[in-house]
Amino acid sequence: MPVHMTDEYMEAVDWFKKLYDDGLLAKDWAIRDGGTWKDDSYNGKAGAYMDCLDDVKKIWDYYVDNEIPSVLNDEEPASMAMVSGISKDGQNPKTAACVSKNFFVITRAAQSEAEVQACLEFLDKLCGNDALMLMNYGLEGINWEKNSEGEVEKINVDDTVISKSYAGLDQLNPYIPNKQSTDYTFAEDERTKVQNEKFEEGARIAVYNPALGYLGNAPTYVAQGGNLNLILSDARTQYIVGQIDREQLMEQFDLWYASGGEAVIAEVNEQYHADRKQ
Repeated sequence: MPVHMTDEYMEAVDWFKKLYDDGLLAKDWAIRDGGTWKDDSYNGKAGAYMDCLDDVKKIWDYYVDNEIPSVLNDEEPASMAMVSGISKDGQNPKTAACVSKNFFVITRAAQSEAEVQACLEFLDKLCGNDALMLMNYGLEGINWEKNSEGEVEKINVDDTVISKSYAGLDQLNPYIPNKQSTDYTFAEDERTKVQNEKFEEGARIAVYNPALGYLGNAPTYVAQGGNLNLILSDARTQYIVGQIDREQLMEQFDLWYASGGEAVIAEVNEQYHADRKQ
């Protein structure tokens, strides 16, 4: 069953609509560029931020790096309380399992078996310790060094020219089987420790979507998934901001179903039940 067909989904959407109606969400939230999402937190206009934990940590880093005082104690920097799971009654919190959005495709540009093999070897090396250090920390002596405890610490982080040498390479990280090199231990400040604790906590309460592994093999979703997703996301946004009412929202859900959603459900379930029989 697609999530938008559940009572819990509508309860959550109604909650977000109430936040919007009460003025607790920025009126232009739906069209904001992702690069500006944290700005209201940086500037003291927002008191909560709902996104990835590592983005929350970046806000906390900003407060510390820029010596922005806490509203509770101006002798200490402001901070962020990280929450990895939610529950409407405060009991038994859950979080959605994170889905990796990174994947690699060897295209027809690889015109020989040797080139395909070279691509595969490159992808394999990305999982090794040397590549993990380069992607996440840059070069020893330039971007990182060991402290007195033998732990890896980043250096020259405020030098944008030096940091640019490896900035963005972490987007290549497949996180298989490790997030970072196992050859070293890494220094962690308070913010990183809290973040990692929340990562571990989230892993214990994560709810996984069993349909995700089948969607990529559902022919209708492969061909029409982008349009089907857009129907749902546009309707949800329009409902939250009051451009359409609940009846019109349900009409958009019916449109999704008639435009290919029914076929996607059937294709996903066919694969699922075939696996159950094996």
